Amino acid sequence: MEFYHWVMISERMFRIYRSHCAKYCKKMHLNQTAFELIVFLGNNPEYNTAKEICEYRGLKKSMVSITIDQLVEKGYMIRETDQRDRRIQHLFLTDKSAPTVKMGKEGQSEIFGSLTTEISREELTSAEVVLYKIERRIAEIEKVEGLV
Repeated sequence: MEFYHWVMISERMFRIYRSHCAKYCKKMHLNQTAFELIVFLGNNPEYNTAKEICEYRGLKKSMVSITIDQLVEKGYMIRETDQRDRRIQHLFLTDKSAPTVKMGKEGQSEIFGSLTTEISREELTSAEVVLYKIERRIAEIEKVEGLV
């Protein structure tokens, strides 16, 4: 399989995910970016700065900044200043975001189940091994090229 094909598959999966999440956004009265930020932090609490969110989600800094301000104002998250570097703000979800995180995780499981219905457990395990190896190489390349 050619590299561009992997990219196209990834983009198509993400498009399905965003389309699927639209109904949850409507139900929770959140825009897509706000919903995705909450679910991302719920799934990845270790990546809790705006910079990390931008890096891992591929979102623009301005959009993330505006959305964080809105979510803090609405009580979905709080900011805490890093004790070693006051320029860094860590983001933490509040209890108010729990239903959104739950809904997002359920949606992700639903989509994953739908995409993998014809794939055996063994095939999924093999795919996971390959993807983890690719992920490690990506991290190495990012480090060498100064992308992180």
